[in-house]
Amino acid sequence: MTDQYDVVIIGGGVSGLSAAYFLERHHPNLSALLIEASPRLGGWVQTITLPSGQQYEAGPRSLRLRGEYALATVDLITSLGLEQDVLKASPAASSRYVILNGRPVALPEGFLDLIRTPVGRELAKKMFLEPFQKRGTVDDESVASFFSRRAPSPIVNKLANALVSGIWGGEASRLSIYNTFPDLKEADVRYGSCLIGGIASLFQKKERPKIRGMCSFSKGIEQLAKAVSAQLRMPILTDTVVQAIDFTSPSIELHFSQGTVRATKVILALPEPAIRHLIPSFFGNEQAVPHASFATVVMGWKEDGLPRKGFGILAPSSEEAHVLGIVFDSCVFPEQNTHMKTRLTAILGGTRWPAVNHQSDETLFQIASSAVASWTGMTAPCAEYSVIRSPSAIPQHPVGSRRLAPYRLSSCGRVCAIAPSIGGVSVNQCITAGSKAASWIQQ
Repeated sequence: MTDQYDVVIIGGGVSGLSAAYFLERHHPNLSALLIEASPRLGGWVQTITLPSGQQYEAGPRSLRLRGEYALATVDLITSLGLEQDVLKASPAASSRYVILNGRPVALPEGFLDLIRTPVGRELAKKMFLEPFQKRGTVDDESVASFFSRRAPSPIVNKLANALVSGIWGGEASRLSIYNTFPDLKEADVRYGSCLIGGIASLFQKKERPKIRGMCSFSKGIEQLAKAVSAQLRMPILTDTVVQAIDFTSPSIELHFSQGTVRATKVILALPEPAIRHLIPSFFGNEQAVPHASFATVVMGWKEDGLPRKGFGILAPSSEEAHVLGIVFDSCVFPEQNTHMKTRLTAILGGTRWPAVNHQSDETLFQIASSAVASWTGMTAPCAEYSVIRSPSAIPQHPVGSRRLAPYRLSSCGRVCAIAPSIGGVSVNQCITAGSKAASWIQQ
């Protein structure tokens, strides 16, 4: 292994792998090295196999291929030749539920549901009145404040709370609307209405991804990360922790236990706390973005005993203190039910339960099992389960925090950082950030 590279990428999660792949694809003559601290590549994207042989997702459960952020993901999928392995979500996954007054209530799926259900009628009324609310300003505000202003209603507030908890694990009263639902905020400012803005977007010419919708792969989400790493030609160091970065010499020096390498440019594909540890001055005087921790309990049953079908159930914080929601994995991607006919995932923790990762596996399993029995009717003991812990996994951008951007540069201009707190938490946003970072190299 040489000790001098054009580019060194630190971090072998989805962002780092994407940066490495697009770098080799568009700049094949550059020398590059990828360094990862853990024994495996892929980061939070991980598909595990339990003793039965059934696979479960330990991290992200699917890809939502829509909008501009999906373009880089679809490009990656097609260039890797994975189109034949893409699984589209079952039509049954269109049904979603939220816990209201202790029981799951179906959310409206179409126009008829907006008329025939109490929740639907309330939402329809607020949708009709929303364009008549006062236009918003460019000032940031919390998600709770935004929805209370655009559609004041206890039910809307609960739905917004459940949605924010289910996706970010955070509190609607604290999270920035610009960094959670930027399209809604921009429509509010530009058109004075989210509804009108949504209608206007239908007539705007935009590049749309060739593969659309909610997707996975025949061997799970990690199949994408494994396909990327298998294609890389650059040397890869795993189980290697970069301990220090020195900018005093003409080349950037990276020190780790095995030695030192030098680079002309560096891509940091790391969580924000790790970036701050390596380069304390990188973010200047900005306050660190807090991160929420989670525990995921995956469960499998040999029988198909799930009474209701759908994507899953979300729980507002006012309804449940520990469980954010339950995903019906066996309904969403039934083709993956190889050894278990029913697969469920309970997601616990977030900012509503910061102590989640200090609990025992047995405690987390009992809490998850109780919610599953109460909300889904699956009272029979599961055949297998596993508890996966995700400490400090998802950034919680407070009101007034910096806006999301694909990457961020150091003051010297030689280091590019990509992280969920910088460019967004979704797999699509991580892949886009990797693609943009690779393009930065030649600037």
